[in-house]
Amino acid sequence: MNHFAKKLAHLLTRNSQATIEEDEVRYGIEVMLGSLLQLVLVLGSAYWLNLFYEAAGILLVSALYRRYSGGAHCTAYYRCTLTSLFTFLPLAYLTNFMLPHSNLVLLCCSCLVILTIAWLKVPVDNPANPITDPIRRQSLRKKTLIVVVFLLSLAIILFFVSPLGSAAIIMGLLWQSITLTVPGHIYMSAWDNLFLYIERLFRKGDYYANQS
Repeated sequence: MNHFAKKLAHLLTRNSQATIEEDEVRYGIEVMLGSLLQLVLVLGSAYWLNLFYEAAGILLVSALYRRYSGGAHCTAYYRCTLTSLFTFLPLAYLTNFMLPHSNLVLLCCSCLVILTIAWLKVPVDNPANPITDPIRRQSLRKKTLIVVVFLLSLAIILFFVSPLGSAAIIMGLLWQSITLTVPGHIYMSAWDNLFLYIERLFRKGDYYANQS
């Protein structure tokens, strides 16, 4: 994906009349392709497992929340995609499993946990691109809280109309809340390191194969 993004970025910047940084274009293309691939893999697998609506709701909500909150992430897009696949499908299944047991008390407790973490943690820096501007940090914090309050209000309304939609929203918010905490960072780092280890094994195997 990185190689394809580089070639496409080079082609676009070479033919552009404006002055554009090729690396910025490459990064944008890589983000777009990575997000699209992640979406197709997760939703395709969820559809096959009859968990499409649960997975779609969790993905959408967590993406909206993450847009301003930040959170733990992998160091390569393919690792992020695989981690999402091994995370969102179990979350979709758990949402479906917990649906018959949902009640107002559980909903209110979930809302309290989500609001508390949002109030204490957001926004969470990306180590590669830390937020140093206090005005931007405050802006992201306000936007995050607005998004969280809106989604929680929607979840409460849907609880009486569409319990599945309500459960998916809460699960998406809970998952994104976890990625803002230390356990969430440990979880993402564990998957990242596992896939990196497997990648190195393949590279080592290719190296010895070329030497023989």
